Amino acid sequence: MRSFEDVQWWRSVPDKAAAAPVILATPDGEDAVATLLYERRPAGERELYMRLFDRAVELRPGLELRGYVSKSLWDKTEDP
Repeated sequence: MRSFEDVQWWRSVPDKAAAAPVILATPDGEDAVATLLYERRPAGERELYMRLFDRAVELRPGLELRGYVSKSLWDKTEDP
């Protein structure tokens, strides 16, 4: 993932982070991500996020990651 452009890494969710098309978070950070995306954003700037993984995924043993992708990006990747 280090080869991707415009990637930001945080140990906690900043108060005013921009919404990204793909978000990876640990389970203990999920509530903070949801607050950022759905409570701190003004109406009209909120976007639905879909689960990226359908099962548990670990970055390394003992470090689970949860993935979310914006609905607009999700819709672009669906087969026609």
